Amino acid sequence: MENPQKKYILIVEDENIVAWDIQESLEKLGYKVLARVPSGKQALRIVATMKPDLVLMDIQLESEMSGLEAAREISINYGIPIVFLTAHADDRTLEQVAQTNPFGYLVKPFQWRELHTTIQIALRRHEIEKNANAVQQRLITTIDSIKDAAIATDSDGVVKLMNPVAERLTGWELEAAMGKYIHQVLHLETKEERVAIEYPGWQAMRLETTVSLPDACWVRSKEGVETLVTDEAIPIKDNKGNIIGSVVVFHNVSESLLAQTKLQQRNHELEEFQLTLISQLQEKNTQVQQAIACVQVLNQVIGQVRPSVDENQILQITIHELGRALDADYCWVALHDDQHSIATIRSEYINTDLLHRSSAIGTAIAVQNYPQFYRQLFQHVSWLYPHPTILPLPYRSLLFPGNQALICPIIVDQAPTTGTIDQMVIGEVGILVTGKPIWSQPQAKLISQIVSYAVTIVRQFHVC
Repeated sequence: MENPQKKYILIVEDENIVAWDIQESLEKLGYKVLARVPSGKQALRIVATMKPDLVLMDIQLESEMSGLEAAREISINYGIPIVFLTAHADDRTLEQVAQTNPFGYLVKPFQWRELHTTIQIALRRHEIEKNANAVQQRLITTIDSIKDAAIATDSDGVVKLMNPVAERLTGWELEAAMGKYIHQVLHLETKEERVAIEYPGWQAMRLETTVSLPDACWVRSKEGVETLVTDEAIPIKDNKGNIIGSVVVFHNVSESLLAQTKLQQRNHELEEFQLTLISQLQEKNTQVQQAIACVQVLNQVIGQVRPSVDENQILQITIHELGRALDADYCWVALHDDQHSIATIRSEYINTDLLHRSSAIGTAIAVQNYPQFYRQLFQHVSWLYPHPTILPLPYRSLLFPGNQALICPIIVDQAPTTGTIDQMVIGEVGILVTGKPIWSQPQAKLISQIVSYAVTIVRQFHVC
């Protein structure tokens, strides 16, 4: 109970004898009487300057300002508790008193014990409300200062406070949300499964400690806007350690998630670029190695040209070395007759480690039956990965499942008749490789030149 000696009371009573009697009773009880005044205006002046701890207010003052009017101003402007004194306890009077939210009232005449109890209850209630208001004000200040969304509820889960960030997050204004249960205002779902989540404040109040959800979750606003958040729930305790509510703070991680996604996407693009670059470098390296191998083939062929070696032998040596250098499954050389009407396979290479097939040497192709295929070769353009339907039927029959073909023209210089050297296609060289070999037009041109040089060299040697 309050210590009366520390409390100052103002008596507002227009009956002088009653006022003196109340003052004597209060002083006997240990209270300090700040003043006795007969009117509401005088009471307001005293309150404004001296700030009593409690006011005893007669309802029926014989002055231009009633006790009820004075009480309203004192309560609104100064927050000082008021106990009403009245000689009338009718329903109308009690209704008027109730509208001022009084801290108590006494019906005249009253006993000093009634007076003491009523004052003690009024002072205690005022202290509790003042402490509660102070806590609430600190909570309001704290919540409003938080940059993230914050919502406070009481122990029943009724919304008491929200900061502006929480209003935007939930789509609810504070005025509309206050007094509603939290599940009516806040909708939480798991990030992946989209399962409803319990309000984190409940867990914080049950465990009486700060808790956080292990993963980010979705908040869906009243308008259906979804925001990915993480949260922290804190229990609210009174000065005796009792749980009276909770505060939950939600941190918007949508932007950071978007930035993380963009970073992952950029890293993925960089990885793809690196792989592409490595692949291109490997492809170039393979082409360079194959080019070197082809040049070595040409050197080996040139070293074996002599009068005792005829054209077929040179072609066989050339295609054999070429097949080994390119790790081919099967290679062949076909030469045309003088009228370019028949192409005949003259030499071949069979990779016996991979294939067991009969020789195709002597196979003849009617050139005029495959104009699309030979038109490109006669224009000095090789076939890279031609579709089987493009190939002449005899060549098509050479294919095995998974084979890819490279077919290049064999080009030699024609004897000049007009003073200029013409180049003429006299046949084709074909290479079959399993899988997806790395072929390009420059590489095809190099292979074409190797076989063409071999033919040209042997013919020039025998002419000489």
